[in-house]
Amino acid sequence: MKTNPRTQIPILTAQDVMTPNPFTVSPKARLFEIAGLFRSHRISGAPVVDGQGRLVGVITITDLIHFLERLRKKVRRHRGALLDRLRQQRLTSTVRDVMTRKVLTVTPDTPMIKILDLVVGKNIHTIPVARPNSKKIIGIIGRHDLTLACLMGHWAS
Repeated sequence: MKTNPRTQIPILTAQDVMTPNPFTVSPKARLFEIAGLFRSHRISGAPVVDGQGRLVGVITITDLIHFLERLRKKVRRHRGALLDRLRQQRLTSTVRDVMTRKVLTVTPDTPMIKILDLVVGKNIHTIPVARPNSKKIIGIIGRHDLTLACLMGHWAS
């Protein structure tokens, strides 16, 4: 852990607060499967990686809620055969259909204060951690990780 040279107060970085080797999902995974995984792993989001392990997006519980809300609105407007197709869509839609594609990442040495600025300023819930110039994920930081670190007094600029 680094310290502020002026104050000698520890400065936490992404590496200090991240969850290493995070649970990841494929863009081909079905949404109903992801909902079950989120529940069983007690997580609210996960990086989406391709077959080579490169980051291609993030899927969160918020993405799932927005998908279901859009589907619910369509179902309310339609009846008959279209209604059956919409119900089927709920079972066949994939992570690729709803994931967030523009993902902000941080590097292991990013100071926690900068991560907090991102989380608050851009309303981000989950931030993947990757090595510089890499799309391979080595960790993930959720709002709960940051909150716990702050409550324990482990942050400085």
